[in-house]
Amino acid sequence: MADVQSRPFLTGVIEGFYGRPWTTDQRRRLFAQMQAAGLRCYAYGPKDDLHHRACWREAYSESACADLRALIDLCHAHDLRFLYALGPGLDVCYADPEDSVRMAERYAQIMALGADDVALLFDDIPDTMAQADAERFGSFAKAHAHVANEVFARLTKASPDLRFLFCPTPYCSRMADAALGGEGYLRELGEALHPEIDVFWTGPEIISATIDDAHARMIGDLLKRPPMIWDNLQANDYDLRRLFVGPCQGRPSHPEESLSGIFINPNCEFEANFIPIHTLGAYVSKGSAYQSLDAFSEALEAWLPAFASTGDAWTLDEVRLLAEIFYLPHEDGAAAQQLLEDAMVVASRPPDAWGEAEGRLREWHTTVVRIAVKLTELKNRDLFYTFNRQWWELREELELLTQYMDWRQSETPDERFFPSEHLLGTFRGGVVARLQGFLAMEPDGSIKSTHA
Repeated sequence: MADVQSRPFLTGVIEGFYGRPWTTDQRRRLFAQMQAAGLRCYAYGPKDDLHHRACWREAYSESACADLRALIDLCHAHDLRFLYALGPGLDVCYADPEDSVRMAERYAQIMALGADDVALLFDDIPDTMAQADAERFGSFAKAHAHVANEVFARLTKASPDLRFLFCPTPYCSRMADAALGGEGYLRELGEALHPEIDVFWTGPEIISATIDDAHARMIGDLLKRPPMIWDNLQANDYDLRRLFVGPCQGRPSHPEESLSGIFINPNCEFEANFIPIHTLGAYVSKGSAYQSLDAFSEALEAWLPAFASTGDAWTLDEVRLLAEIFYLPHEDGAAAQQLLEDAMVVASRPPDAWGEAEGRLREWHTTVVRIAVKLTELKNRDLFYTFNRQWWELREELELLTQYMDWRQSETPDERFFPSEHLLGTFRGGVVARLQGFLAMEPDGSIKSTHA
């Protein structure tokens, strides 16, 4: 394995999601947040930039170059490195030397604008090789390593200090176990890839609840270099109904001993990423002393000023509630856990057995309605737009629960409860909601057959 300490530990944020890229103003605030958090590198690779992926062979126009140069200068003004990512895997011909030349030319154009580092991404691409590529290389791993090595050699002649990152086709253990990219892809790649090229890795899963030291070392041994974590913990481009505002957690306790770096690929909605960025910085700086809940609380206090309002001032408890409702994909925040427990009690027991759950649920409803109003009064309208849709859905569900409790507690409840406002076709409606009703997912992640 390459020496972990041979180059600086790389930390930062990837703008690499599927969806509308962030605005110039949002990127300016991103860089300020990253600088304050002690992060080092911004990776530019939004899938919505056609030159990044779909039209990767096409150079940027003069006007687009001017915009990128301004972005790179803004990045450098905050003492951050600028990394440009290219994803040519949809239609590249690995056996065609001209495609490698085109890649190097595309990178050279951006480096001439001031970019510091580059990444070559072969993620989320077809798992079949063209005949010419199969005849030349025999495997995806050899083809990918050949192209990466060729481009790396061309670029480092002019920029020997360049950091070159690579994303493999199987970028998590589940993909590798399924032989995505071919049997033994990772081992073959590790042997063939130039040792100074870093390799992205997302962990056991695409969205990994935990990546421990043992897993990082195992992957490092396989790749013959410590992995560079592409962390999707707070990514939401696979389910835009959700937001993930929780902290960095469940990552190696000694990151600089088992990793070459860590980047987060966070929520598409920029305003939802303050806590992920803030806590990533705390994790990197504190290492084994990092405590995610402490970092979460510190980040909440730092985030509170963003909730400046034209109406009543937001409290820290209200911001905490917002964040704990939209926490992490594999874990709910403390407030959300209590809310779900109370709702389960009311939904599954008779009124005389509800106990304190009833009072808490009614208070939940009052609080959520109050915050829904306060969201509309935020001076930062992007912050309002980020949370309003999901918060309104929560409000509607709690309104329904309150009406249900009133019905259950009435003197002569009807046999069935028909809500007065939450009507069929206008509530929980749409094709997707109806599809979700056909195959219900069990708590263990399985889907039970509906056939006898």
